[in-house]
Amino acid sequence: MAVLNGNIRDEAGNPVIGAMVYVYDVTGALASLENALGNPIENPLTTNIDGFYEATVDAGTYSITVTYGGRIRYREGRIYVGTITPIDVVVGPFGELL
Repeated sequence: MAVLNGNIRDEAGNPVIGAMVYVYDVTGALASLENALGNPIENPLTTNIDGFYEATVDAGTYSITVTYGGRIRYREGRIYVGTITPIDVVVGPFGELL
């Protein structure tokens, strides 16, 4: 198992609370996620008061999409998640409408 985590911040460096982080497997399906105790958790993840998100996944290749305020703010494909893989994201004020 591997840990995928990170912080979502705005351009001023403030945490983005309540951003949705979708994690997709190599087939494009939503990946199965677990918490640190091995219990299944929902996908998408929701950032906390510090803009932080975290999930445990099988080691492998994933893509993520971050949405906030009804817009896609960030997309990244082909991320290899090994032991611990932090993906920190800075989101701008604009994005593609959902």
